[in-house]
Amino acid sequence: MLSPLKAFAALLTFAVLAGSGLVAAFAPDSPTSRESANESTRPGPREVETRLSEEEARALFDRLRRRLEAAYHGRSHRALIEVVARGSPQHAQSRRDLQLLERNNLLDRTRSRTLDVSIVAIEPDRLVVSERTAVRARYLDDATYIEVDLPLGPTRSTSEWTLEKRVDRWLIVSSRVTG
Repeated sequence: MLSPLKAFAALLTFAVLAGSGLVAAFAPDSPTSRESANESTRPGPREVETRLSEEEARALFDRLRRRLEAAYHGRSHRALIEVVARGSPQHAQSRRDLQLLERNNLLDRTRSRTLDVSIVAIEPDRLVVSERTAVRARYLDDATYIEVDLPLGPTRSTSEWTLEKRVDRWLIVSSRVTG
């Protein structure tokens, strides 16, 4: 049996070894010899950039795009602010669109099918996506659920979307038809 002093020393030694093992396991790759000679060249914790992979960027865009469509289908301003950055060009346009739907007592049941998505740019806090879609505009009267006759047939379009990371989440800031 160990004395209380020896037990404390053994426990302290174990804690130091375990802590250094955890630090080593989660430490980034070791710096080159030139970097280790000049520690000031290493970025601080706030300067470390994290970029999305192309797969992550596509999944993020798909999720935000579906949530934006849901906001339109539900004519929901609350859902809109969860996916579109306040004060952005997209926010202003989407608010006008929702107000127009409400004013005309219309439900948006537009169907869009994504044909192609390509990533134009991936930056730590900004993502630009090009999306080619097939769209069939469809609106229902809010009271009767009768389809409103539109002179538009199915269309195909290409749009460029810009997403930005604001504080701790990604939001849509703009979209424009490019073709």
